[in-house]
Amino acid sequence: MTAERAVLQQRFQQMADDELLRRYVSGDMTELALQVARDELISREVALPLAEPARDELDRGDRRRGDVVCLTRFLVPTEAHILCARLNAEGIATVAGEANLLQANPFLTQAVGGVRVLVYEADLARAREIFQAFQRGDFALSEDEPA
Repeated sequence: MTAERAVLQQRFQQMADDELLRRYVSGDMTELALQVARDELISREVALPLAEPARDELDRGDRRRGDVVCLTRFLVPTEAHILCARLNAEGIATVAGEANLLQANPFLTQAVGGVRVLVYEADLARAREIFQAFQRGDFALSEDEPA
C-alpha cells in the first residue's frame, strides 16, 4: 500500500458518512482518492450514487484526454440523454450540452442548434462507433422481450 493511499484511508475513516459521500460525488477528487473513498463508503454500507463521479470530468476540463468535441446534436433533449447514458455505460464521459436550457424553453431549440452530445477528443472514434450502432438500433429491445 502506498503512503498516499494510507493517508487517504485514515482521513476518510475519520469523516462522517454524509461528508465523505458529498466529497465523493463532488468531482474534485483524484482517481486514487475516488477509489479509496468508494472502498470506505462500501465498507460502511453507504449507498453509492448510480452515476460514477468520474463522469463529471467534462465539467472540470480534464486536459489529459484532449479537448471536448461535439459528437452529434439532437433536437429533443431526451434523445441526447439516452445516447449519453449509452456512452456512459460504455465508459465514455459525456455531457448533454444545452439540454437544461432547451427543456426549460423548447422554443430556443432552432436558435441554439439543438442539444450537443459532448465527448473527449480521445474518445471520439469509439463514441462514433457506439453512435452508429445506436442509430442502427443495435441496442433496441426486441418486440418479444419484456421492457
